[in-house]
Parts: sequence; C-alpha cells; structure tokens
Amino acid sequence: MLCADFGPQRDYAAFTAAAEAIARQAPRFAWRFWDATSTEHSTAGVGDCVGWPYEVRNPPHRLQVGSHPNVLVATSAYDSQTPLINALAVWLQIPEARLLIADADGHQSLIFSRCAFETMARFLADPTSVPTTTLCPN
Repeated sequence: MLCADFGPQRDYAAFTAAAEAIARQAPRFAWRFWDATSTEHSTAGVGDCVGWPYEVRNPPHRLQVGSHPNVLVATSAYDSQTPLINALAVWLQIPEARLLIADADGHQSLIFSRCAFETMARFLADPTSVPTTTLCPN
C-alpha cells in the first residue's frame, strides 16, 4: 500500500531521511512508515519500496462526488496507516457524509472501540440514526 501510494523510490538515503523526519514529527504513527523504508525494523522486509518499479497510478486528488448521506467515514484518532487528517479531508469532500472518530490506536476503529462498533452497526441498519459527527471515547 505504501509503495503504491508513495511512489517509486530510487534514493534510499532520501527515503530514510524522510522517514526519520516523520518519526520526529509524528512518533505515534511514524513507525509504520519506517517499516516500509527499512528491513532492519520491518517484519516483512517491506524495505522493497526502494526501487519500486511502478509509477503512482492514483495520485492524491480532490474527490469528485456529490452528496451522500449514506456514507460514514470511520477512523481511529491514532491510525498509523491513515492519519486523522486524511479522514477529515475525505469527510469534508462528501456533502452529507457522517464522520466517526474513535479515540483509539489502530487501523480499524471497529475492533478497538465498542462505541465505534455500535455506531457502525446502527449506521448500517439506518444511516439517518447516526449524527453528522460521532466522537467515541476510548
């Protein structure tokens, strides 16, 4: 996922320098980025992003969608793979969408927060039953 999103890397020193800068600025999620840059810290050897042979196929862009009251953007506040700011950016681009933020670590708020689980279940049963924004305490 990171290699495809981040693009081809042909300069290992520049790539690891970027990872170290991110780790200093955002230590709660930077370890995932670091995993993708270094086989020293990686459990799966995903340091293979260096020299990734493909160009980015889906570069970031503004969404081109209309109003969707049946969309729920759900995220954990401390998601190492998709930071909160990304979820907010998506939510703000979909008029009438709902937003759920769980005060939790991890990539899936559904399994780390009972409140998130219950809110998502209600939303699936009846999207209108969920307010525009829901903040779930941990």
